Amino acid sequence: GKVALPRFSFSLVCVLAHGFCCITAFSASKIGPGRIRVQPLKFKHRGVSNLRMHEQQSQLRNPPKHALSFDVSFREQEKLGPIFQTDIMSEETMVFQDPGAYKFVSTNPDMFSTEWPDNFSALFGTALPLMDGAEHKKHRQIIGKAFTPDALERCMPAVTKSLEQSVAKLEAALGQNQDGGSSQGMLGVSKDVFIEASWDFLIADLCASAKQRLTEHLRKIAIGLGVPASELFPPFSEAMQARTALLAELRAIAQERKKNVLAEANAPHDALSVLLSAQADDGSHLTLDEVASELIFLMFAAYDTTGTVATSFLSEATGRPEVLEELAREQDEVASNAGSEPLSLQIRRMPKLEAVLNEVLRFHPPTIGIFRRCVQDTSYKGYHIPKGQKVWAGIVLANRGEEVAGRADGEAFCPFRFLTNRKARASSLLTFSSGAHFCLGSQLARRMLMIYLSALIGAFDLAVVPNQSAIAEMLPSAGLEGLKLSLSPRQRQAQLLQIVLRVRGAVLRATAVCLCLRLCKLDQGGCRRDACH
Repeated sequence: GKVALPRFSFSLVCVLAHGFCCITAFSASKIGPGRIRVQPLKFKHRGVSNLRMHEQQSQLRNPPKHALSFDVSFREQEKLGPIFQTDIMSEETMVFQDPGAYKFVSTNPDMFSTEWPDNFSALFGTALPLMDGAEHKKHRQIIGKAFTPDALERCMPAVTKSLEQSVAKLEAALGQNQDGGSSQGMLGVSKDVFIEASWDFLIADLCASAKQRLTEHLRKIAIGLGVPASELFPPFSEAMQARTALLAELRAIAQERKKNVLAEANAPHDALSVLLSAQADDGSHLTLDEVASELIFLMFAAYDTTGTVATSFLSEATGRPEVLEELAREQDEVASNAGSEPLSLQIRRMPKLEAVLNEVLRFHPPTIGIFRRCVQDTSYKGYHIPKGQKVWAGIVLANRGEEVAGRADGEAFCPFRFLTNRKARASSLLTFSSGAHFCLGSQLARRMLMIYLSALIGAFDLAVVPNQSAIAEMLPSAGLEGLKLSLSPRQRQAQLLQIVLRVRGAVLRATAVCLCLRLCKLDQGGCRRDACH
């Protein structure tokens, strides 16, 4: 039968990131030279019955100064249960917070339709994530062809070159400083690096001035995602103007490229060429307007979420010097045997780096949940979900469940969890969603992150700048704004190892010559050729 859903209300400060809402109340924590300490928001509970939960109130605390935990604690979530009700943006919303519930919502598109805030819908228009049904299926069939293994392999040389050049420029800039080091805001640095690489993946033949102009439009759109969809708010108005200008430029670029694609001329091996030439199962193509709209969202997703994940990674790694040392040692071992092998292939032999990245993706997902709207009466675990009900399926706490974490310590950040725990599998992560809206660019994002982080760890000694104030931001994705790291050029151990090996070889050769001469001298009758040899 139907069970009445437990209900309680929060006094929330809600913000939106990729259509996702999150609580932004944390306790403050100073940054010191040691590990970063995170103190998540706690809830005070009154009496709780089996069928109905009385009114609850959250205790808002000071904003964080260095925190990456954008959720209530795991133990509190267990008390609340995997499903409960609350008010989000003045609308009664069902909240699903365990892996099973998240998958139930995300893998049943016939029961739950996509639900995005008005500002996202206005600024991203007809992009793939905002679609459902047959139209979504058609667009996904076409766009997915830009992310096949073969398509990625054709694009990776340009992407890898872009990422390595960005790190090299940063290294050169630091080398010009008298002290050889510098303090850098890593969220901004990382996003700039991924912006450059993402343009090379999407539109490989863009000139520098075009990249700069299009990026400025994109940044204004990102700012507009953080305010209500109203012309009364100047940032949203400017974002809409930027969208119009960006659409026009991208449409013109696509139209010019289409001539080369149709003529089978030497068009670059990038996502744009695929979007223009690929077709759905029914033989249909994307229009130029649709291509331009998809490029806006793909570009935004490619640089924004990867930038926030990279910043989360660096925060966790620098807070644990022993982990950073392990990763640096792994870089040196791989580099010493790499020869001329490109970095895009070297990363396949970096299991420790991949393990820490997976744990960051589990613990700090850049998109923290999804909104959906129930389109027909249904139920889950005895709870009735009526038609028209707004639903929020959270990723953060779902990722901390035992089904994903592999054991019951999901609230703890364990850097090498995915190496030491066989039950923890990267394939079970919900960070890239699941079902019909699973992220098409997940493999590209992973490879870009691995290449960038590998290059960064190999090039610099990284450390947290003490006594800084970094703020946990939700818009446009969950990242750490203002995180500063101290970067100083690193003497690569791999280079030292190669020098040691060369010196060792020279010493052995000299020793052999000396031994040969000694034997010849003792021979008296002539050179003992066998011994000399």
